[in-house]
Order: sequence, then C-alpha cells, then structure tokens
Amino acid sequence: MISTVLVIGEGPLARAAMREISDDIGEEAIVHAFKRTPDLAAWPGPAAGATHVALVVLVPGEEEVVDDLIESVIAHPSSPDPRILLVTDRPHLDDISRALDRRDVAGVVATPWTPGSLARYTRAEVARWLRLHPVGETVPELPPVGSDLLRHLRLPVAEATRELLEALEEALGPRPRIHLPEGVRISREDLDMDQLFIVVSGRVSLAVRSSTGGSLTLNHTSTGPIIGLLALTDRRGSMVTARTTTPCEIVQLTVEQLDKALASNPRVGAILATLAFRALSARLRRAQSDRVAKTELNRKLQQTLNELRQARADLVAQARMATLGEIAAGIAHELNNPVAALTRTAEHLAEDLPRLLGSDPVAADVLQQARSGRQLDARDERAARRAVDAVVKDPVLARRLVAAGVTDPLQVRRLVRGKKDDALQHVELAAGVGAALHSLEIAASHIASLVEGLRRHARPDSSEETEHQPIDVLETVRAALLLLGHRLQDVRVGVDAAPDVPAVLGASADLVQVWTNLVTNAVDAMSDAGELRITLDRVTDERRVGWARVRVEDNGPGVPAELQEHVFEPRFTTKHGVVRFGLGLGLGIAHTIVHNHHGTIGLESRPGRTVFEVRLPAAEEER
Repeated sequence: MISTVLVIGEGPLARAAMREISDDIGEEAIVHAFKRTPDLAAWPGPAAGATHVALVVLVPGEEEVVDDLIESVIAHPSSPDPRILLVTDRPHLDDISRALDRRDVAGVVATPWTPGSLARYTRAEVARWLRLHPVGETVPELPPVGSDLLRHLRLPVAEATRELLEALEEALGPRPRIHLPEGVRISREDLDMDQLFIVVSGRVSLAVRSSTGGSLTLNHTSTGPIIGLLALTDRRGSMVTARTTTPCEIVQLTVEQLDKALASNPRVGAILATLAFRALSARLRRAQSDRVAKTELNRKLQQTLNELRQARADLVAQARMATLGEIAAGIAHELNNPVAALTRTAEHLAEDLPRLLGSDPVAADVLQQARSGRQLDARDERAARRAVDAVVKDPVLARRLVAAGVTDPLQVRRLVRGKKDDALQHVELAAGVGAALHSLEIAASHIASLVEGLRRHARPDSSEETEHQPIDVLETVRAALLLLGHRLQDVRVGVDAAPDVPAVLGASADLVQVWTNLVTNAVDAMSDAGELRITLDRVTDERRVGWARVRVEDNGPGVPAELQEHVFEPRFTTKHGVVRFGLGLGLGIAHTIVHNHHGTIGLESRPGRTVFEVRLPAAEEER
C-alpha cells in the first residue's frame, strides 16, 4: 500500500520542498500540496489504496502560528496521527510549545538544506509512521545511519566491545587477555586510577563503602564493559571499588596506551564513547528505578509509621479506658451507699408523710397521686376543670385544684367548707411534696442506673441480662423530660404520642437513660436553645412484626456526614476532644441499652435537622 504525504505552505520555500520530495519519493508515496491548512477541509482524503496521512511537511508563513497550524492538521479525519516535519527559514521559533508538549513535531528542517537531505528525512519519517501503523506483514526498515557513533549505539554491547578491541589492536598491536577469578578488585575507592580496563567477558560490580563499615553495591548488571574511564576524566581517585563477581577476561590499558590508540585510530574514540554512553545510560536508568523504588518504600515506611503511631495511640486509649474502668468501679462502689440512703429516705418519706397527713385525707390522696407521677392529658384536664368549676363556681380556683390533683367533686366540697384558702394551700403543699418525692425517687433510680451503666461499659459482663417487664414507653419519655427540666428551660419541647404505641419489655430505668442521653445530646447540639420534638408511634416491618418507634428530633447544626458512623462509639466526641455526658459517653451507652433490648438506633442528620430514631420490639412480639 502506498503512503500519503502532504506538503502545506506557499511561497518559494514550500515549492522547493514539494519539488525535492516529489522527485525523490514519488514512486513510494502520493504527495499532495496545499497552500494553507484551511484548504484541507475541501480535500476528500487519501486516494484509493493509499494509507492515512503518514507525513505532513509544514512550511509556515511569517505571520502564521505553528501551534495553530499543527492543531488544524491533526483535526482532519484523514490525518489523526501523522508525523510532522517543520520546514522553516525563521531563526527563532516561539510558537510550537503546545505541539512539542504533545510530541506532535517529529523534526525541524532549516533553510538552506543540503540537496537531497529533505527527501531523506521524509523517507525516514514515513518509515517510522509505517512501523507504528503497520500495513500488511512487511515492516519497513529505517534508513541506515552513516556515523560510527549512531551505528555503534545500535550494536549489541558484546559486538561493540569486540570492535573496540579490534580497533585497539590495530593501533597498539595484540593485547594480552587477563583472566581473573571471582572476588578480584580491579579498582579501589579513593585510590588514583591511571589505567583503563575492558571487560571482555564476565561480570563486575561497582560498590562504595557504607556508613556501617560494609559496602553498598551501586551497579552490577549495569556496570558496562569499560572500568575506570570516569576516574580518568576528572583525574581524581576512583569513586567506586570494582570487583569481579564471576571469572572474568579483561584487557588492561595504561593512560599512555589509551592516548596513543585514540590518536592513531579514530574508531577507538567513537566506539569508546559509545560504550561509555551506553553504560552511563544503563546506570542512569538503574538510578531512576532505584529512586522510584526508594520513594515507594518511603511511602510505605511512612504509612507503616502512621499505623504504628495509631496503634500506640489505641494502646494508650485502651490503657486509659482500663484506668477509667477502675475509676468507674470505684465510683460505683462509693456511690452505692449514698444512693441506697437516698432511696431509703424516699421510701421512708413515702411511708411517713401519709401518716402525717392522716387527719387530712384529701391532702394524703393528693400527695399519693402526685407521687405516682400520673398526669391528665389536655382533654381530661379540661373536663376536670369544668366539673370542679361546677362545684366551686370559680374558674381560677378550679384551675388551682385540678393542678394540685383534686378532681373528685366530693373532695372539692370537703375542701371548700370552712377556711377555703387554708385548705387549698394545704393541698397544694401536699401536691408539691408528692411531686418532689416522685422526682426524688426517679432521680435516685436514675443515678443508680447511671452508675450501673457506667460499670457495664467499664467492665461489661455478658452474663447480666436486662430485666424483662412490660414498660410504658411514653412514661419513660416523660420521666426523662422531668429529670432534664433544668436543661429545657430555653428549649421548645413537643411530645406527640400515637394512641397505639405498644408497651415494650425491658428495664424502665434503662429506657429513661436512653431518652435522657438523646435529649441531652440534642440540647448540647442546639447550645441549650432551639426546638425539640419527640414522636412516638407503632410501626410494622416487612415481617409484620410490631415495634415501638421513638424519634428525637432537633433543629441544631447537624452531624457532618463523615462523622455520623462514629457517633455511637464510646469515646466519640465533637466537643473539641472533651468527652461530655450525653455525647462522649451518652450515645454509646444509649446504643448499648437499645441493643440489649433487642432494638435498633439510627441517625439521620443534615444542617438544621437531626433525628435519632429508636425502635424497640413490642412486648407482645417478645412473649
């Protein structure tokens, strides 16, 4: 298949290039001439039986930008990857940087050129294109080189070494071969080098002394057949120690012998330079490869070092947690007695106060009702106010009585007889004492559960089982909000409970702790101000299993996506490294309690909305 060559340009220079190329390779390629690159748009493409454009000889005008011309040529569908030869009479070119960066320019020919040389360059570039884009089974040979240097660069090392020995013996006569066993040093580091060695066969390593007193091999396979040439160039001591690593055959030359050979036979210098270039090239490639390997080893070393540092930090953290476990166990032991005393005091007060109020049965009933923590919902409270108002004929008094827990009309009539104000004050005090007693009992229970939860985290015991009994989830939520009343003064709290929220099996104190931790976390996130909404309902999964679902939602800044998977880890905190209750430990404790109740806990968060969702299996599903 015949090749396609384009000559683009106008003027005498372009016409001269076209003539020489057409006359010389007209039988090997079809040559097309165009004055300007836009003319390519109307060109139908290569002739039938011809290849894509193999070579473009570009002759730019004075005002034309070479980069733009080359990009126009490459954009043509018939010349997707041509060789480009630039012919110019400009002394300076500052507009081919993009083309050189893309390796689009194969060569630059300046005027005047030697007649016939442009055609020879053209034929060589077409051959290179055909070697990259083979057509048929025949791969064209590149034109032979004329210089000894380039010819020897293409020869195998052994053949080039043989030619060097022939050239040396032409100048110096026969050279004796020296046969050496393994382990012989033919040059030593830092010692003067006044001779040259040619390795005819065998292998030699180049090494330097290491800081540890041993030796460090620099080159072995890349040593090359010439030993000592670099030391001769700068007249300094040898930079390396050359040692035979296999039985070797070498030829030794003194400086004077080398000088005589170089002066009398030009082939010696050409071949010697070729072998030196090739050895230096091999060593440079080896050095680059070693540099890449060293960089990769340094990266792996740094990675390993980072992993070791992390492992050390983990060990320190584990030791810290072990210490925390010991402290927690001590705290739990020290708090047991005060908590027990607090609990007993609450029990004694609960027993003694009704006796103290025995002369006032209404106050005693109010105290017991307030102690139970039961509250009327909005509808029942309105109905109770209307019933009491019907008796006392005073809306304000009715509201105070209902707030104190007096809703029975008989009790109301009993109170309004006699000194109404004193009786009402007595009842309100009893209600306040009952509510305080309820809070005291809840707080004592909660403190005990907190201590127990901390002990479980510090020293988990798989043999301990959660106490299973039916729990009203809404009551545990209300208990948690009651305990956190001091934290919720500036927070708008809404609780929305569906009528069919199922009871769950578990420990009431543990569930109170879960809601306490979640609410505390939300308040911390909102900086003690904002909106908090808690919703409770019943959901059914794909297996038709019922669950009690509790969602705690706040309008805080949210948790970043990259941190969400860590929020339930025991030591996780976003408070500048400070572990805080309800954040550093609280979420981890909540996760553990929910898991022990066979439930799930999850997080959805974005700026302005964070929702923790807890699902607990309904009691009827676990029986």
